Amino acid sequence: MKITCWNCKKEYELDAAAVDAALKALDASKLGFVDVPCPHCEKENRTKRAEFETAKLAFEEAAKKAAEEAAKKAAAAAEPELKGLAARKAKEKERAALDKKKGHKG
Repeated sequence: MKITCWNCKKEYELDAAAVDAALKALDASKLGFVDVPCPHCEKENRTKRAEFETAKLAFEEAAKKAAEEAAKKAAAAAEPELKGLAARKAKEKERAALDKKKGHKG
């Protein structure tokens, strides 16, 4: 979540843990805002609950997308291995059929 300081006009970010902590503080205080200190000038920036809720949804969507991408990469990495296994089984079946045709037992 990006916040621009009202005093020094510098932008800074809050991570998912900070957003969750702010939402918990909002729940405990029953207020509609929380003051977030600027890391540059240390002034408090009043930030509304809606901004934290939107940021939390964005973090959750990003985590979900990252998990889906990781699953796709894992599936893509396993695919050649499965193709190799299928090819080996097909060759074994073919050899067994040829051996049977020739009268070999195997």
